[in-house]
Amino acid sequence: MKLKTNLYKSAEVGPFRFCFYLNEKKVRKGSVDGTYLKISAIGREEQWSMVVPGSFHSFGYLLEALNQGKESQLLNYARLLYLVSMLDTMSQEMDNTLWQAVDNWRSYIQGKGEENAAKVTEAQDMADTELMRGVVAYAEASPKERKRMSEESRKEMKQILDEDKY
Repeated sequence: MKLKTNLYKSAEVGPFRFCFYLNEKKVRKGSVDGTYLKISAIGREEQWSMVVPGSFHSFGYLLEALNQGKESQLLNYARLLYLVSMLDTMSQEMDNTLWQAVDNWRSYIQGKGEENAAKVTEAQDMADTELMRGVVAYAEASPKERKRMSEESRKEMKQILDEDKY
C-alpha cells in the first residue's frame, strides 16, 4: 500500500514495528484521509503486516498508548491479530471456536444493549435527542453562537430533567 503521507511516529515493540503515518495538510483541516498505522512483524522479510486506517478507533487508541509509553498495549494488540491471522488459516477447529466465541460475545453485548434500551425513559430519550441536535448545531456555529447555545442548552436540559422528577 503506497499513500502520500509522512511518517509521524514509529516504535519497535517486541517482534513488531509500529509506523504511524499522517497526511499533515489533511489532518490540519480535520480529515484523517491518508492517515494510517502499519504494523509489521520484524525479521524474516516482514512475513506479516497489516494496516489500520486513521478513521478506526484503534488507530487513536494505539497512538495514544505510544505517546504514554504503554508499549504493552501495542504489543498485545499486534500479538492478538498476528496469532488470529496465522492460526486461523491452520486449523478449522480453531477458526470455528474463535468465531463461536465472537458470536457469543456479540450476542451478550446485544442483549445488554437491548436491556439498557428498555430502561430508557421517554424523558431520557427526549433529553438525548435534544443533546445530539445541540451537538450538531454547536459544531456548525461560530464561537459567539456557541457560547449562547451552551447557555440555552443548559437551561433546556435542566428543565427536561426537572420535569422527569414529578
